[in-house]
Amino acid sequence: MQPAEPALVHYQALRRLRRMLLRSAQAVLVYQWCDDPRTAQWLQQQLDNALRASSRRMLRCAVADEAGYHATLDAVLAPAPGQERFAVWVDLPAAPAAWAMADHWLARVNERRQQLLQHARAVIVCGPTAYEARAGEVAPDLWSVRSTSTILPAWPAPAPETAPALLTSPKGQAQAGTADALLGLWKQAWQGLQGSGGQSRIDLGLGLETASLLIRGWNLDAAAQVLQQVQQCLAQPAGDDRLALRQAMRAEGLAVDLASRQRNWPRARDAAHAALQLATQLVALTGESPEALRDWSVSLEKMGDVQRALGDVAGARGRYEECLKLRERLVALTGESPEALRNLHAVLFRLADLAEEAGDLPRARELFHRTCTAAQAALRQSPLSKDLQDDVARAQARLDALPNVGQPETP
Repeated sequence: MQPAEPALVHYQALRRLRRMLLRSAQAVLVYQWCDDPRTAQWLQQQLDNALRASSRRMLRCAVADEAGYHATLDAVLAPAPGQERFAVWVDLPAAPAAWAMADHWLARVNERRQQLLQHARAVIVCGPTAYEARAGEVAPDLWSVRSTSTILPAWPAPAPETAPALLTSPKGQAQAGTADALLGLWKQAWQGLQGSGGQSRIDLGLGLETASLLIRGWNLDAAAQVLQQVQQCLAQPAGDDRLALRQAMRAEGLAVDLASRQRNWPRARDAAHAALQLATQLVALTGESPEALRDWSVSLEKMGDVQRALGDVAGARGRYEECLKLRERLVALTGESPEALRNLHAVLFRLADLAEEAGDLPRARELFHRTCTAAQAALRQSPLSKDLQDDVARAQARLDALPNVGQPETP
């Protein structure tokens, strides 16, 4: 049997939760009721990926035993320094025999709910569907301040075994399936918007994510169409200036990716310049929040990539060095999260590559060594990440391939 893919209802649940996590400027308390751990696991992973894009994380805790009880209380009521804006996913026990511990945990949080509500982040409490009514009785005050309470759908049944597709990796198959599912959702939303004469609203975040996956899957014609539709909507007045700015900046960043794959470098340069201008406006509005700093660094990196492709090596190096300064600050701000460390690795790798091309081997060795260190630190936190394993291997291979120029070998 082939592993099942998430269905439309799962993506709808994900969109709803992602909007709450990314757009809310205050504390959010969400109850999710689910009897299928595969659905909860998939949602948690997807939300963690969405938060990593803004230099945050989704912390997962379980009230499974005495140690988990106390650790989960601390994560929710007294977050560690640097984690005040990290979301928390709390798994309540599924077995009725352990519901007394869940009762006790909810009662304690109910008593100290003001501590929970003082941090501008989301807390998602996930338990079995049969526990929903009991939760409201055990913690009535906590229940009254909830943002939502939803029953999650079960995971789809596995599909029958079919012949494997040639030259297609499992990861590529999953991404293609996700892109197709999101493209279907976007087309429905776009048709609804057109049918309403522009009176209804549309989730531009869905369009941006769809375009991103289509570009990564090299479905460039479909990506261009979705991106054009998103930009058409962004041309209309928006009530939330910061949200509109960030969406416009992300759209321009995707336009850079699309034009780069099409080898349309003049268009990529124009889009990169527009994205960088929007990113600097966001920084001015938000007071250098981690999200704005990361967006700024990504825009600088994209601009450097385009300049390098156009032959402006000095300009590219300058953009990468600006990006490096921002990412060093982000690592300090986010407590060396894997996402921040991987972004640091990426710009260090680019600078090391330029140094090697220029023949500055001591500088290249120094930068590749720093690249390895950043990638290894990220891998220690996420040891099962294939992407991070590849990052470490690639950086180490480049370091090992450098001629010995009098520098001590990396131990």
